[in-house]
Amino acid sequence: MDEAQKAGQSHDINGGRLILQTEAVSLWYHAASGIVHHRLETIPDSESFRALLLAGAELLERERAQKWLSDDRKNLVVREHDAAWAKQVWLPRVLRSGFKHWAIVLPTAAIGKLNMRRFAAENSKLGLNVNAIDNPETAFDWLRSFPVRAPEQALPMADTRHRQANRKP
Repeated sequence: MDEAQKAGQSHDINGGRLILQTEAVSLWYHAASGIVHHRLETIPDSESFRALLLAGAELLERERAQKWLSDDRKNLVVREHDAAWAKQVWLPRVLRSGFKHWAIVLPTAAIGKLNMRRFAAENSKLGLNVNAIDNPETAFDWLRSFPVRAPEQALPMADTRHRQANRKP
């Protein structure tokens, strides 16, 4: 990785800021649309998979983003122990951060499609708005159709005092 990539200065074709790039994974953040975007370059090992998801979780938290695009076209399967880790560690964290909309670009292999459709269905039951799509451009368009969450704004002082005055002991 060159110095520009390490500093997060490189951009992908869709204008996102490159956050992480290895032989197995790439991660971008699209600030204008509030989209965290990963692409699997190959089937990642457990360390790369977890590093990718943790870096994305940090972006969701720091940027207050609610949208994630998973480009999994080159993926076949998520290992059982990685899926369990994601469900127990990553998913609760990103849900707490406000994660709401997930576009999954389906793997090209039939077995990968089945696995990712199963993940999509499971996560939809948890309240996520999940869409399994065949190409990244359609996935971007779908995610862009949702508003970007505005930064938190402080309540005016009068409203704050009013809330405190009406708070029950």
